[in-house]
Amino acid sequence: MQYVKETEHFRNILTENCIAKLECYLNHKQSIRKTSELMGGHSRSVSYRLQKIVELTGMDFENIAEMLSVRNRIVILRIL
Repeated sequence: MQYVKETEHFRNILTENCIAKLECYLNHKQSIRKTSELMGGHSRSVSYRLQKIVELTGMDFENIAEMLSVRNRIVILRIL
């Protein structure tokens, strides 16, 4: 239950657009270039948005376990 509460907090911190960019980024091997192509934005804007996500959440893209947790939270958000 705690995990679901933390996932709700995750949704409250990030906009749907941020979550979509983050999901695309994670689904494409953390490629800013591929994310910008698929999301229709400039690579600098994707990079800026990802940096804002890091500032808001404190997540570490180099931490594999944390990225798995983030992926799981995104899946839960899509289900809820």
